[in-house]
Amino acid sequence: SMNKSELEENLEKMNHSTLVSAYIQLMDKLRMAEGQLDNKEKLLKGYQMKLEENEEQKNLLAFDLNEVRSHLRKQETLLNNSREDDFGFYDKCRYQTVGCKFEVPKIIYHERNECQFRPLRCPSLTCEETPSLHGLWKHINELHNGNTKGKDKICHNDTNHLVSSYVNIDNEPIFYKKNKMSWVTNEMQYDGKRFFLECMRIPPNWHLWVYFIGSTVEASRYAATIALFREEEYKRLSSENGLTSQRSFTGP
Repeated sequence: SMNKSELEENLEKMNHSTLVSAYIQLMDKLRMAEGQLDNKEKLLKGYQMKLEENEEQKNLLAFDLNEVRSHLRKQETLLNNSREDDFGFYDKCRYQTVGCKFEVPKIIYHERNECQFRPLRCPSLTCEETPSLHGLWKHINELHNGNTKGKDKICHNDTNHLVSSYVNIDNEPIFYKKNKMSWVTNEMQYDGKRFFLECMRIPPNWHLWVYFIGSTVEASRYAATIALFREEEYKRLSSENGLTSQRSFTGP
């Protein structure tokens, strides 16, 4: 570096061409410095924009979390408000603490568990109708008898076994592995009650269960065992016990 007087002395010693060349070099360095400054400003603005975007995302996330918390609080409030009505079978007099024994059955228990006109899910997995318990058997006999277009048949079984479509798990067709589908429902009547075996394929899993039409108390009196067996075992059991199965699937 040099002071002002030294700079003026050096400039006086330079000829015109040298001075012009030095001026041009100085201007180039100034332009380069300005360009670097512009780049730094652009980088700074970009960084600032990212900070603002991150802050906005944090605010949105906080809003979503608050919305979820609010929804959960509402559900908890509804549950707490309905807990007194939903649990227990009877409404008791408010003066029971001082000796009153009067009580009446809860209407919500009747509606959910006892009413003969409450809506039920049709045992056919592809049927979207919800007939009443009172009209369920008529619905099954008239619409799921195999003669109604668009309604899958519910197969009746005269034995105390419910046998669904067997599937060769070791070498199953390719469409079993990729597609969601359900099998025809098998119905069994036992002890004056009706039971339905339902089967659904949701890759990679199989789901089988027994659907019972009745109250929870009635259902607790029965137990069902689901067993898987090989094709040769099925043939032997069929010849010995008269087992029958429905092999058709109902589609997605």
